[in-house]
Amino acid sequence: MPNFSYIALDIQGKRQTGIIQAITTQEAGLAVKKQGLRVLEILPAHTQRKKIKFSEINLTPPKASQSAIIIFFRQLSTMLDAGIQLVQALGILAEQTKDKVLRAALKEITDLVRMGMSFSEALKQYKHVFSPLVISMVRAAEAGGGLEKILSQISAFIEKDAQTRKKIKSAISYPKFVMSFFGVILLGIVFGLLPKFKDIFDGLGAELPLPTLILMGGAAFLTHNFLYILLGGIAITIGFKFYRKSKKGRLFIDQHLFSIPIAGSLAQQSTLTRFSETLGVMLSSGVGLIDALKIAAETTNN
Repeated sequence: MPNFSYIALDIQGKRQTGIIQAITTQEAGLAVKKQGLRVLEILPAHTQRKKIKFSEINLTPPKASQSAIIIFFRQLSTMLDAGIQLVQALGILAEQTKDKVLRAALKEITDLVRMGMSFSEALKQYKHVFSPLVISMVRAAEAGGGLEKILSQISAFIEKDAQTRKKIKSAISYPKFVMSFFGVILLGIVFGLLPKFKDIFDGLGAELPLPTLILMGGAAFLTHNFLYILLGGIAITIGFKFYRKSKKGRLFIDQHLFSIPIAGSLAQQSTLTRFSETLGVMLSSGVGLIDALKIAAETTNN
């Protein structure tokens, strides 16, 4: 009798692997399911898996769209309020959603809930799709009841948060455009006009004032060393991004972020608004104060 290797999930959502004897792949799958496991993959034991190149590995888990998540929680709330069982509602929504990432997650979540796992624990297996805030609110609803009401609050909060982010991006876009526009004009002056004026002044042999000499010298330096300056700028940008991701770098930057004129005030208002709204929603959902403060602090990104 041939051997089959399998990969499966147990009721806690932990990955299990093993080898089982069966005549066909279908029989092997049924045997694994009888053990209370959710089958992810079954292959003949002698089959070699395809080698994955490093370039093919996606280090960042794919995320579902915000609009798809909002629609999911809103529809799930409506279905539960209408008396439909959670597992049945999850199965229906898993088939209906058009977002591939959310669909794959919901299919697995449906199976985990069907196997006896709580809804919040099933959501916790997909942290790249559902935020800690959502998971905590669902857990609180499971403990205190009224899941459909909490799901409605979740969809409303995510939608409001998305609108706030959109407004912030819209407010920042105009200053970015103005700065980019003047940057292009400045480059045109430095590399286009100033060299021509320098040739004219050299031809006249006129003695130029110190500020003009400094301006001409700066333009000449930029023109002759543009490639090195460009490469240096790229290196500094990359280094800053790595520094920003480090714990020490992020702390230093976040400490001084609010002191930046205009942008700092906007960032501070955005951070405080997000923190207070998140804290308010979680407390009204029955989440404990300590847990609510921890999660609200994490959502500020500062």
